[in-house]
Amino acid sequence: MEHISIEKRLENIETLLVNNFQEVKWLNINETCKLLSMSKKTLQTWRDTGLIKFSKIGGKIYFKLSDINNTLEKHYK
Repeated sequence: MEHISIEKRLENIETLLVNNFQEVKWLNINETCKLLSMSKKTLQTWRDTGLIKFSKIGGKIYFKLSDINNTLEKHYK
């Protein structure tokens, strides 16, 4: 078995923590449309058909960047 230094082990733990506990990034409609290069109408259709998840608070709609990425990955061909 290969010997791994304590420093390397700590570095690996730090990498895992950073990757698993990153701050959640929320985007509004305009930011999401710009990111995906699509119209608000197309984004509305995606919401209506359940293609993309969203949160609605007091009339404002937000999308998790991770959900957008997951949707794109799920439909990657």
